[in-house]
Amino acid sequence: MLKFDIASLEDDYSTMVENSKLKKVNKRRGKKIAQSYAIDNQFKELESMMDEYKEDQSSYDNIRDYYDRLYDKNVTKKESQDKVTDLKADIEEKKNDESSTDDKKKSKKIKKEIKDLGSELKTEEENIAEINESIKKVE
Repeated sequence: MLKFDIASLEDDYSTMVENSKLKKVNKRRGKKIAQSYAIDNQFKELESMMDEYKEDQSSYDNIRDYYDRLYDKNVTKKESQDKVTDLKADIEEKKNDESSTDDKKKSKKIKKEIKDLGSELKTEEENIAEINESIKKVE
């Protein structure tokens, strides 16, 4: 429990996950447990861990309350992460197309597409960062 509490004071989410198997979970620890799993998109693992608290309704409810608040944010974050992966692949493909063409018009068009994809990528990465911050600030 001490390692978990120290990690929560330092916002060390990976250490909180590693030390989240506690005998009793109060509201503050429930929030920190849910946040630590949500930051890394580990909702299946969080659900499994919550099942271990089924006998202790109070501990289960303290985690479940924040799980419910964070799940929708996680879905949106996952969608953005998938889009980032796709955009990076698209940019790489366009760069390959651009380097293999000798047509100046086509090259210019591809460069504009790469720039547009880069802007979209930046927007999605900012969205992920905002979601992570909102996960950390959930009340």
